[in-house]
Amino acid sequence: MIMAPTSDFLKKMPSSIVYMPVCKNPAQFHQSDDWVQIGDYSVNIEKVTKQELISMRRYLPQEEYRLLKNRKSARLCRIKRKQERTTLQTSFVDYAQKNEELKKALDSEVQQRKELQLHYQSLRQELNHVKTMVQQA
Repeated sequence: MIMAPTSDFLKKMPSSIVYMPVCKNPAQFHQSDDWVQIGDYSVNIEKVTKQELISMRRYLPQEEYRLLKNRKSARLCRIKRKQERTTLQTSFVDYAQKNEELKKALDSEVQQRKELQLHYQSLRQELNHVKTMVQQA
């Protein structure tokens, strides 16, 4: 059952909700897509909080209240998904850069290892040559 708003409620009503029982054409009052007309109320979906919506539950038609709540939830979900996507893209770029740095470091280590192996082989050959010289002497 829809209740008429009390004067106390109207005084406490947040700025994201406007009570307009006389205005039959909400387009005259609000030109933005953020404003939705529900019964005698215009609600700014962008600014209204879930707590404010809950406080309006008794004053709005049930079906329209449910649709408004779904719109708000969908909008919050889209914002959250966009933030997550941005975070993932940033993380991806950071990890890609780190991966490139690690690849370069690995290539450097592999090159250094090859050089050390060549140096070890040359020292081994020199040692073997010295051993044969000592044995012959």
